[in-house]
Amino acid sequence: MNLIKWLTIIITGVLFLSCMTYYKGVEIQIIDDETKEPIQNIIVYHQVNMAKPIGFVDSEIFPVIQERYITDENGLIFINNKSIPSGFMYFITSEVIFINIDSTRENNILHINMYFHNNRPNPNYNGIIRPNEQYTSIKVAILNTSSSPGHIKTLYENEFIFMPINYSMAKRPKRIIISLQRIQ
Repeated sequence: MNLIKWLTIIITGVLFLSCMTYYKGVEIQIIDDETKEPIQNIIVYHQVNMAKPIGFVDSEIFPVIQERYITDENGLIFINNKSIPSGFMYFITSEVIFINIDSTRENNILHINMYFHNNRPNPNYNGIIRPNEQYTSIKVAILNTSSSPGHIKTLYENEFIFMPINYSMAKRPKRIIISLQRIQ
């Protein structure tokens, strides 16, 4: 009788854990590209996307984490480890970090994503602001595959500058330092 009780507890725990996805937290520091000094009060949006398979060849991608942060006096934000409820066959596809960009509308991150539709800024999209006018805005995309590590897109005068990064989410360091360029 005791064996059945313990097996039930173990199987329940395994089933519960199989419906959870672990997200490894990160510390992000924002610094001035020229002086290498930390930048305080920069708005940072953090989004983690998950995919749900549809049929054999397609999937639906949706956000599971959407949070807003403001850098402290050391230019730091801390994103904690998280367990994300997920279903069978769901998986994290990407992590997106928007730096020094905000929206004047409700549901800010949705509008920021729409502004960057097809990875190009839409200058006609209303309600997007750069809170700190001295610095550029950046979109960092970290993918969850080792074959496509990701990229940093720097928005400078409505044009993107693409810079590859050499890590995926699985190999992402515990600390990421991102430098913002001053707008001349």
